[in-house]
Amino acid sequence: MASLLKKRRKNNSLTSICIRLCDSFKRTPQNFICSFIRAEESVRVFYRLKQESLKNILCDAGVAVGLQFISTTWCPGEREKSTIDGNIFIEYTASTELWDEDTLTKYKDFVKLKLQNVNIKYILVDQVTEQSILSQPVITEMDYKIYELDSKFQNYLCQYQNSAEPDTISDDLENIKTLLQELKERRIQIAVLSHNAVGKSFILNLLLMLTAESNKKSGEQTTMKMPEEMIGNPTVKMVKDGQFEDLPEVIKDFLDAVIDDEQDFKNLLEPICHQLLFTDHEELGRIESSFKSLSGYYTHHKRIDIEPYLLPQKEISGDYNATTNSVFHLQYGTSFQAKVEYFDEKELQNQLFELVSLEKGSAEIKPEFVNEMMQEKSEQSLKARFKILTNNAPKSCNEKTLQNVLGSISSPGEIELCKQVKEFAGKTELYIGNGSNPSADRLALQKLLKEFTLSAVDDDDDDDDDDDEDNRSRIMKQKISSLKRLVVYVPSTLLYGGTEILEMPGTNDSDPLAISFIQDALDEVEVVLLLTEFGFRLAGQEVRDCLTNSRFITHWKRDSNEYKLMFVSYPEKNNIYQFGAGDLEKLEKIVMKENRKQEDEFHSFNGLLHPSS
Repeated sequence: MASLLKKRRKNNSLTSICIRLCDSFKRTPQNFICSFIRAEESVRVFYRLKQESLKNILCDAGVAVGLQFISTTWCPGEREKSTIDGNIFIEYTASTELWDEDTLTKYKDFVKLKLQNVNIKYILVDQVTEQSILSQPVITEMDYKIYELDSKFQNYLCQYQNSAEPDTISDDLENIKTLLQELKERRIQIAVLSHNAVGKSFILNLLLMLTAESNKKSGEQTTMKMPEEMIGNPTVKMVKDGQFEDLPEVIKDFLDAVIDDEQDFKNLLEPICHQLLFTDHEELGRIESSFKSLSGYYTHHKRIDIEPYLLPQKEISGDYNATTNSVFHLQYGTSFQAKVEYFDEKELQNQLFELVSLEKGSAEIKPEFVNEMMQEKSEQSLKARFKILTNNAPKSCNEKTLQNVLGSISSPGEIELCKQVKEFAGKTELYIGNGSNPSADRLALQKLLKEFTLSAVDDDDDDDDDDDEDNRSRIMKQKISSLKRLVVYVPSTLLYGGTEILEMPGTNDSDPLAISFIQDALDEVEVVLLLTEFGFRLAGQEVRDCLTNSRFITHWKRDSNEYKLMFVSYPEKNNIYQFGAGDLEKLEKIVMKENRKQEDEFHSFNGLLHPSS
């Protein structure tokens, strides 16, 4: 590079200037370095897709401070197969007398200001003497490809409209636009599978915290519109056509499923929308300060000891009971939001009628991996749900009374649901944070999620007690027992670009509904992350059976490029696997054993896939 710069020098009064331009890492709200960046915010993506526009900015920046633009050079990074892993180098010539630190600062400010106008806010601009490559935040391949397609479509659309009548789009372009929108909305689903108390929620909380989007700048207003902020009384169709992009993601997803577009938008949405509120500022400060202790991990401490970021985690009581009975669908949102869907009356009656069939000995044959202990717990769970959801049997009735009640039922329609259950059965609830205080929104959502992870089985309330708190507790248990789907929207770059993470119930929780949720999820996902404490060979039998009996394994064996299976062991919950600053030798020994461990893991897994081999 030095010889190249010398060739560029025309005389002693000119000097060659080399500038390196690349994406910078940004900080999360908890002040951690975030390893991801959106494609639309990346200067290297801007260079790849809109090189001429970037060249114009760089030329104008040079002119503004007396530099003569010469050329730009793309230098690839270590990931040779990636088209967007690299740094940009710009060469200028300048007068020796005019080039100094003040001029460099003015140049940097000019470039940063111009790039901010095209939504590129996190960049590094440095003068260098050689083309050394800096590491940059990761851009997911799916995010880049979708943004690339969208950019090319917008360019072609602009050219078409300039050559045809304004505001007209051909049928072919309209079809492409529809297909592109469908591609944007398509999600890659990643299922996190394990038995109870391994650490699914803990690891997901860490990932969400480390990839949290930065807070908005002070004074910057959110563009999201709530239903009550809509002017007049628009129909659903009017909102979809005119203000759809301004809505929170949870409302967009809800409206996508609405068939009758002529409904009044406000009348439809206002009764089911709830704002996330967290007003305990002292608690907020205490929890936020706990994240600061993470900086001492691997230096002063031997384990991560912080408050849960969002998802509920195990407590001392009930440590080996399931935290969730349903799948938590984690998706991207510009703010913290949630959508809660409940089974309708017929679905609940059919599920509870399975208990009648079990008592009469006419139930369908259970899956092979459901053992006697799981079957017994399954019946206990169904009985608890039957008592809390119906009027057929008092909650305090004994076993014989319940058997008599079940024996008198001959069809699902004879199961009488409680009045409170009928009020929310088949309905949807939307919870939305307005984004002005993300930390408060997050803790309000966390409180909500924790309410939906209470055990519906451990119900010791007295039926004769009419206390408001007991009544509310009972209603929450009824809601948990009727929960169909819970979607959690999180402002995390990990989820941006169509990634959806499914946190599933522990496989050794034999609630039949939980088992059904797990099997349905494994039949649909593209990626399975199997989490164990020490390795696949030591994973619970029900974990391995759930996986090997799923359609995912069939898909994965047929096409391992389209479907991915990842093994992650998390032994740190065990004291002997908690390391600090003085444990480097122990860590090195573990690393040395990893290759042999991986071979054993693959051999064990191969034995399950091919028992006869």
